[in-house]
Amino acid sequence: MIKSYLKYLLKAGNEHAVHSPFVFDLYYRAIKPHEGRYLQLIRVEPPDTNAPTRITNHPDHISAIESLRDLLQKDQRSIEITELGAGSKVYAGNHRKVADLCKTALKPRKYAQLLARLVSYFEPKTILDLGTSLGLTTAYMAMSAKNAQVISFEGCNETAKIARENFQKLGLENIQLQVGNIDETLGSTLINLPKIDFVFVDANHRKAPTIAYFEQLLTKTHDNSVIIFDDIYWSKEMTEAWESIKSHSSVGISIDLFQFGIILFRKTQAKQHFVLRY
Repeated sequence: MIKSYLKYLLKAGNEHAVHSPFVFDLYYRAIKPHEGRYLQLIRVEPPDTNAPTRITNHPDHISAIESLRDLLQKDQRSIEITELGAGSKVYAGNHRKVADLCKTALKPRKYAQLLARLVSYFEPKTILDLGTSLGLTTAYMAMSAKNAQVISFEGCNETAKIARENFQKLGLENIQLQVGNIDETLGSTLINLPKIDFVFVDANHRKAPTIAYFEQLLTKTHDNSVIIFDDIYWSKEMTEAWESIKSHSSVGISIDLFQFGIILFRKTQAKQHFVLRY
């Protein structure tokens, strides 16, 4: 991971290294770190009226979700974890306290809020979340698109129960939770969807299943679909999966943010890969 991160830092550029107008706009408005960016999920006009509107984070959304994060980090309930993917690098055994699960399963607020801004930017109608865990990342996306259909997939029944509790506490009613092995539930869900707009993949963390998910998702993507893969440098297998996916003939634009790999299918410009600082 350290070696990969150092390589990333050497390659990563900012908006000045981007010659695609579309990617420049995406980076400047929704991705690029700015002081105070994590304060408000609304569109804010910059002082310079010639500059594009930036996407920032709504304070009420953040306050509610982060207060819930604080509670979960103190939750001493012990639950039985069903491991269907690569498993934890930190904990052995299947029984875990919710507080301990938070240390490895919850996406840091920096990245959870980036996902929220990306949802606000692309304004998807159908969102798939492969890997619900305790549900906070799902909540960030659902709060950013309250009129969207959000379908979240979780393999562990006990974890899913806590996620449902969290959705209820946040008053979220636009989330459908699919519990079971994603290898089975994803395909059966896709059959009933005409198309998918936005997908976050944070599930199996092994090469073959990750590529298999991508190939299944391809059957419902369109030119404006977005697929984001988490932990693309988590292991050699995940990096190999990312390299394979970004090279796929259907992919138009790929963006490496180290933690996230973003896949876009735009056919209006030549295939390009970007390594951008976040």
